[in-house]
Amino acid sequence: MIRNMIILLFIIFGVMFFNNTSLSHTDVKHKTIYACSGDTLWSIAKNEQKKNEYYYNKDIRDIIDEIKQINGLKDSKILNNQKLEIPTIN
Repeated sequence: MIRNMIILLFIIFGVMFFNNTSLSHTDVKHKTIYACSGDTLWSIAKNEQKKNEYYYNKDIRDIIDEIKQINGLKDSKILNNQKLEIPTIN
């Protein structure tokens, strides 16, 4: 009985260890979007959180910070028709 439990634990550990999917091994690309009138970094980040697999399960504040960093933004102000680069894996 104990032997079977040990074997089961090794199998579970092996599956978890060798089946680890990470975005670090995924080819990250960037898409270009242009801010529309009324867009905010929050609304853009929220949309990307829903539709962009790169941001799956990420906190909205982290998404905003990453978009700001990639685009060299010092604050959250964006202008109409402002070009923004957004990471994507699709």
